[in-house]
Amino acid sequence: MLVLRNQVQAGEVRDRACEALPKGVTHIREYVGSMSSELAQMARGQGDERLACLLELAAEMAKH
Repeated sequence: MLVLRNQVQAGEVRDRACEALPKGVTHIREYVGSMSSELAQMARGQGDERLACLLELAAEMAKH
């Protein structure tokens, strides 16, 4: 997984972050929102309602 710490130039960080996304994903917010929603469903399935709610909040924040 890409670690964004210790990067000096913002452009370099942005370019490397985009490279780390799965093929076909061009927007980090779209990716984070989708993954957060899926993880929320998994957490809820395991009975962890608190974690599911936090992940749903992350998904909503990624939309805006």
